[in-house]
Amino acid sequence: MTYSTGKDGQGITLKVAQWSQSEDAQSQYDNLTGAMTGKELGGGNVKVSGEATGAKTDPDDETKAIAVWRNDTVVFQATGAKDSVQRFYQQFPL
Repeated sequence: MTYSTGKDGQGITLKVAQWSQSEDAQSQYDNLTGAMTGKELGGGNVKVSGEATGAKTDPDDETKAIAVWRNDTVVFQATGAKDSVQRFYQQFPL
């Protein structure tokens, strides 16, 4: 899905996937977050099942960010402009 305010370059792409088992979703979440190497932007701002999740800058482009979080069997990944991702991630924790 893509979310946008209509401003060029401010859209957010949201990828959502669901597994039948919580352990499988946790494994995918661990793989995605383990591969995130950018500067920490929002770790701990959103908690899922008591665990802090995080947002980081895109290591290839400091003006963009990646946020990953999970909710039991669902994993969410938002990418886009840094300010837009931070705002989306903090205000709409799916």
